[in-house]
Amino acid sequence: MPMKITLSKAKKVISEMLKSHALIVPTLIFVLAYLVCYLQFSMFMDMTRPINAWIDVRHLTLVADVWFILMFYFLLGPCWRWTVLLPVWLVTAFCYVNLWYVRAFYDLMPLDMMLMAQNLSDRVVDGALEQLSAEDLALLALPVAFTVLVILLRRPLRQGRFETDIKVGALVLWIPLFYFGFRDRADYVNRFYHVNAPLSKMMDVYYTFTYNKSYKMSQHLERLGFISYLFYQAEDIWFSRSLTRDEREKVNSFWEARRQCMKAGRPVVDSCADFVRNRSRNLIFIIVESLSSEAAAMTVNGAPVAPVLSSLMADSSSLVFTSVIPQTNHGRSSDGQFIYNTGLLPLRNAVLAKRYPQATYPGLARALKGYESSEVCGEPPTFYNHNHTNQSYGYDNFLPSDIGYWLKDEVIFNRALLEAIRLNSTGKPFFMSVITLSMHDPYDSAPAVTDISAARSVFPDERSRNYLEQLRLTDAALGSFLNELKKRGIYDDSVIVIASDHEPRARCLPQGWISDRVLFMVLNSGMCKAEHSDRFIGQVDVFPTVLQIMGVDDYEFPGVGRSVLADTMLNYAKDAFGRVYGTPDATQADAMENMWQISELMVAGGYFR
Repeated sequence: MPMKITLSKAKKVISEMLKSHALIVPTLIFVLAYLVCYLQFSMFMDMTRPINAWIDVRHLTLVADVWFILMFYFLLGPCWRWTVLLPVWLVTAFCYVNLWYVRAFYDLMPLDMMLMAQNLSDRVVDGALEQLSAEDLALLALPVAFTVLVILLRRPLRQGRFETDIKVGALVLWIPLFYFGFRDRADYVNRFYHVNAPLSKMMDVYYTFTYNKSYKMSQHLERLGFISYLFYQAEDIWFSRSLTRDEREKVNSFWEARRQCMKAGRPVVDSCADFVRNRSRNLIFIIVESLSSEAAAMTVNGAPVAPVLSSLMADSSSLVFTSVIPQTNHGRSSDGQFIYNTGLLPLRNAVLAKRYPQATYPGLARALKGYESSEVCGEPPTFYNHNHTNQSYGYDNFLPSDIGYWLKDEVIFNRALLEAIRLNSTGKPFFMSVITLSMHDPYDSAPAVTDISAARSVFPDERSRNYLEQLRLTDAALGSFLNELKKRGIYDDSVIVIASDHEPRARCLPQGWISDRVLFMVLNSGMCKAEHSDRFIGQVDVFPTVLQIMGVDDYEFPGVGRSVLADTMLNYAKDAFGRVYGTPDATQADAMENMWQISELMVAGGYFR
């Protein structure tokens, strides 16, 4: 009975409203605006769902979201009703920006990423344009048609006023919509796609720091909806968080256990390894852009695509791991640099280099006491706040691009050689990291034309040929760099690490062409017989391994990962999306997740500030 009365009253209100000729057009415009926004979100989800299945908001939740966006329309004065165009175009912009972002980064864009205009280099813009397709124009059709209609009906749109009860009703209606759209949210979010079962209370979605914020919030988009998701992002940006006493004790206990493990974790893969000698040797860490370990080992017509890398990987004295799982996230290259420099994992819901670029992070530069350290890269200093992170990681020197745009790998290696010569002339050991750039996507043109470009039957997709052509150029620049180090007597006195910053972006290459495994390799490690392995390890395991090779067993923050030399059972990893590789037992699975949580606590909780 009450339901019949409510429906009857609603019909009466609508009937009276439409009887007033002056309100027909304003009401029609609202209905059309609602449909446009709803359909925009729906099309966006249809386009992104094949890339990220989590981007799938329930229909009733989406109804509440769109009503929340537009319900203030009824409060506008007649002369201001045209501003309904603003939310319509904001929704369109949100869909377009995130459509590109999901294709590039597989997740929704963090709000603070939108403020990083300094990252819009020509290469990044080209990469973004490559993600666009003809079907994307469908997102423009509805808002353009709606805009034309608003312009044509601008005079009748300014007529009539909504009664007070209609204004109040529009605002109040959102409450039941929100309730029905989110009523089973607690159970759904607590299940966390079976990733985070321990959560038990609905409000933990927003207020449990230890567990919740280390997970991707887009995993819970179905029940959260776009509005709640954006509110979470805004809260995370605007309100800083300090560790509680219990959280700080958890962090301190973790590190005490890791220090004990580091001291006891002598290398077991090579009992005669002489790492003590490495304490007086240089460390040169080369981080290669978008390098797939599978591509590095490819051949064309029987010849290696990357002869230098292939030769080093085949050398029995090299330590080589070819199944390294990328653990980068929104920051991509900057995340990879963060992992290798600090031994910590990046944030899952934000760009670390944007949110927390300035802190006294642990790092190789600080662990190698008495070393002079330099970082050589080919990007402008403000790109992903590199000028800040360089200091945060403890480097003494920074050599970025000084001409306003990205440098080619050949130039980067030449600059690195000059810096190595300078550092070597001081008479004390040095640590230098070298960050390449040329293998960044897009791969829409060939940087050179060799037998790779001619091998169309082997590599039928042009993008794969272009990627391998660039790999060959980078490989040649690397070879020249290593040869010059040998000529100057620096090579033999140096431990040289070569590692990928992350995998090539999937949408920029043929689907399934190469795996997402990346490379970790150490030359001159001091091992009698180095290991060549395809066991699963994470990028975070590189830091403690390098510390061990350099003979450092007393650093207070030896990384949240495990040394591949001390743990021969290490054959598993977990990426930023919660995907597990290998077959860890329950204890190992808990330890992997604990790495992410500890890193999140320390970075976002201000442990190093």
